Amino acid sequence: MAGIWVSKMGLPKEIESPEEIFGLGGKSSEVYRKTREKLLEEFGQDLPKIMSVALHEYWFACSNGAAFFHVNVEDKGLLDNDHTRSMATPQGYADAHGWAYTLANGFEDLVPCDARKKWIHQLTEHEMIDVLTAYQCMALQWLIQASVEVKHKNFEFAFDLVHEATDALALHWTHTTWDNAWADAMHVAQANLGARARSDLARKASLAAHVETHAMKAEIREFWTKNIPPSISNDAAAALLMRQFPLNPRTLSKYVSQFKNTAS
Repeated sequence: MAGIWVSKMGLPKEIESPEEIFGLGGKSSEVYRKTREKLLEEFGQDLPKIMSVALHEYWFACSNGAAFFHVNVEDKGLLDNDHTRSMATPQGYADAHGWAYTLANGFEDLVPCDARKKWIHQLTEHEMIDVLTAYQCMALQWLIQASVEVKHKNFEFAFDLVHEATDALALHWTHTTWDNAWADAMHVAQANLGARARSDLARKASLAAHVETHAMKAEIREFWTKNIPPSISNDAAAALLMRQFPLNPRTLSKYVSQFKNTAS
């Protein structure tokens, strides 16, 4: 469904990026210039094609998320309300989750499924790109569009575009940092840390995971309350929640049981 929706958008097969953008101030212009230079250094004359692939990847991610809501609202697996109807559209889904973060979620699988690879190739006649490239390409496109919106005095929309471009580049930096940190961790592990150091690291990791679990559980409860009928079984609710939250069905089913008990 996501591939069909994107194919109907008629997105361009090549997207040019100007050398300079105007109207966004010196810092944004410098960020744009440096990001573009990095991409040109890597892709050269193929950059317009890569920019197009990134745009298709972005709208595929938006459509893939929206398709879940579309199907489940139609099948009455989710409540039919203003929120779920908005989430059942690519733009509505992206607006709710943030454009850059929707793009990030589109790459959440470490090994993309064959269907995704197939659709991207059919849509662009090109292979999938990695998430780091996608972040940078979409940041450029959002900054270019922001420059155009400023020219037409659409300042509020321009601010939103700059915000999303900044988020995309922040995600790029975060992913790069984690990649480097993982490499460093592997190096340290191979160096045979002492028992106390290993225990310290394990304790800190456990605390970090504990905080993250509580935050996610609160988010899951809010989503369940607003969108899933309490009358359906715990396992059925868990199957719906799995499409939104990266947890196993047993954990989600247990959460739903707790939510119902607390509510009653």
